[in-house]
Amino acid sequence: MSEASGAEVILSRARAQEREYDWLGATESYKKALGLVSEKDFLNTAEIYEQLGCAFYRAAMQAESVDDFRERMHQAVASYEKAKEAYEGLGKPGKTPRTLHCDAMIAYVNCWLASEVPEKKRLLDECWRIEKEAFKAYDEVGDQLGSGKACIGLADCLDERLDLELDMQMREKILDEALSFGEKAIQIFSNAGVEH
Repeated sequence: MSEASGAEVILSRARAQEREYDWLGATESYKKALGLVSEKDFLNTAEIYEQLGCAFYRAAMQAESVDDFRERMHQAVASYEKAKEAYEGLGKPGKTPRTLHCDAMIAYVNCWLASEVPEKKRLLDECWRIEKEAFKAYDEVGDQLGSGKACIGLADCLDERLDLELDMQMREKILDEALSFGEKAIQIFSNAGVEH
């Protein structure tokens, strides 16, 4: 079995683990898959690191202690940073929205590590701004699934930001934008025949 097909088998296992909400198991599978992908294969390396970041984030939400939560969130940030580095190795126009999305996710995950409300708000506002740039950049390069991913990221970010906002007008603006991006995500994934 070639390394590429071996990596695909492991990635298939990781996706099955995700469907079963075995996020820690998925992190282990993604790490194994990274060992089978060439460092020069920037796209696959970046995509696996991005999936690893998401799996660590989800695993943090299942943590039974604050220490485990924090450690997994730090690992999620590190994975998104490595994904961004690998995406930067791409020579394609498609690297811009991908690196922006990673930056947005780094800000989003870091908001979970912040202990003060003003810092959480700042990080969520940063995520909001960057993910909107990523959405626009995905749209410009015609990457509909990337646009959908950015919409989901925006809806999640805005949902968290809404919880921290006391001003009613700002709450209304946040809610309207979150609903708008959520509807866009549904439309994009429905048109593409993808269940998300």
